Amino acid sequence: MKTVRNFVPALILVLAMFLISTPAAPRRNDAILKLPKRMAEQVSADTGQPVIFQRPGQLVWGLSTKAGTYGDSIPVLLWLYNPTNKPQAVATCSDIDWFWFSIDVFDSSGKRLLSLSEQKSMQDPNVVVLFMCSRNFTFSIPPHTCMHGAFSILNRDFARDLRESYSLPTGQYVIVTSEKDAGGRPLATALPNLRNGLRVEVQ
Repeated sequence: MKTVRNFVPALILVLAMFLISTPAAPRRNDAILKLPKRMAEQVSADTGQPVIFQRPGQLVWGLSTKAGTYGDSIPVLLWLYNPTNKPQAVATCSDIDWFWFSIDVFDSSGKRLLSLSEQKSMQDPNVVVLFMCSRNFTFSIPPHTCMHGAFSILNRDFARDLRESYSLPTGQYVIVTSEKDAGGRPLATALPNLRNGLRVEVQ
């Protein structure tokens, strides 16, 4: 997530409006999805165990992480699996960056945490939280192929440090798909089912 002061290029605004108006993913309180065999075969100590995130389209999206120590990085890895018989295109901005933008973090009590950008916007009315990305190119995922990040090599598209967007003291957290209204505002501040999401532990 990034913050912008006062002026935002018209093209970025049009892109944000378009993406916000796209169909929403199934609700985050739906049943937990089983990990596809092809993804399970690639689980290791360097990847962690992914949790499936329901998204529109043909691809299977997932996230994994590992327990971290307060003050150190909190890596979260992206998984993309193509279960179809045809190559599937993925855009680094409108698909991957949008996915990273469209997650929420809840604490162990089920309370939604404000991102660093949201905290700044509450303190300063001149700060506006918008979806932005500086690059956009497309790559293809071959049929029946899984691509993912690794803790040993933190590729920007397939890995993010959760500290970049959140301030997390020691404790346990859950990452889930964000649910927002037409204006991009979160629909709920509490998560009733903490089982449906990726668990993050900060020791």
